[in-house]
Amino acid sequence: MTKQVNELASNLDEVAKMLSGASSQKMQEIDSADVVNQVDDLQETVEDLVQALQDMDGMNVNKQNLQQAQQRLDTLEKELDRLNDMAEAEWRTYALGEQFNPGVHKNISELAQILRSLFQQS
Repeated sequence: MTKQVNELASNLDEVAKMLSGASSQKMQEIDSADVVNQVDDLQETVEDLVQALQDMDGMNVNKQNLQQAQQRLDTLEKELDRLNDMAEAEWRTYALGEQFNPGVHKNISELAQILRSLFQQS
C-alpha cells in the first residue's frame, strides 16, 4: 500500500509541475471550474484514504501522521470550498488571473505531500 500511495503522490507532483509550467493563456483554454472540481475530488479521495487508514487496525501508519494529514486536508477543504463559493464575477477574475495556476499547483502539491507523510516514520 505504501508503494501505491507514493506512486500516486509522484503522479500528483507531475500534474502540479505541468500546471506550474503552463502559460496563463494555455490554462484559460481549460475549463477552470472543472480543474478546481477535480482538485476537490482528489482532496476528498485522499481524505477517504486517511479515514480508512484511521479505521484500520494493524496498519503500519503513525497515528500522529494521520491526525496531521487530516488537519491539512481540513485546511485544504476550506480553501477549495471558498473557491467553489465564489460569486461568478469573482470566480472569473480569479480563474483568468495570475493566481489561478499557482493556486492549483499549490493544492495538488499539498495533496502529494499529505500522501507521502502518511507512511513517514516520526
